[in-house]
Amino acid sequence: MVLQNMYVQWAKGQPAVAGEKRKAGQSNGRLLLDGMLHVLTGNEFLGRVQAQEAATVAEEGEKQKWNQAQVAWKLTLTKWEAEDLA
Repeated sequence: MVLQNMYVQWAKGQPAVAGEKRKAGQSNGRLLLDGMLHVLTGNEFLGRVQAQEAATVAEEGEKQKWNQAQVAWKLTLTKWEAEDLA
């Protein structure tokens, strides 16, 4: 516990360069890079892992919806161009 407190004190003094470099809204798939300066317990870590996985699944779902909408738009555009030429 003493070592943890010493590490936290040291880490608070370090600049948050990694956080500044990371662009907003981008996820690199890594946990614990959110500026937290303490050791997580098993339950906290498990909760963060589950939240990360849920966010990843939601992001993939949004990408899939966007791709489906893009394909539907291209098909509609192709039909419209074919009808316009006829």
